[in-house]
Amino acid sequence: MNIHKGEQYVIPFEVTVGENAVTPASVDGVRIQIENRLCEYPNGELEYDTEDGTWLYPLTEEQSSSLYAGERKAQVAVKYGDDIVMSDIIRVVVMDSIIKRKWTE
Repeated sequence: MNIHKGEQYVIPFEVTVGENAVTPASVDGVRIQIENRLCEYPNGELEYDTEDGTWLYPLTEEQSSSLYAGERKAQVAVKYGDDIVMSDIIRVVVMDSIIKRKWTE
């Protein structure tokens, strides 16, 4: 996965455990972390897109700008009752941008 410093959008994560898709109805919680920023479901910023079947990790212009360029880490965790399952670490490449000025309204 590649992102650029200064981008703002939601990053979709397709989450499965084995061959089973992880949906809000099938789990007690989901966490996605990129570097030091953790987003959670149900009591956090993660949302589920039922149309695409993906978990949406929100990323603001300020948050992406604060990431160091280069290879960063991400990980997903899913909670079922007392069980917690984590993904392998996902490689996220943060690309630098020459546009540094923030958007204003």
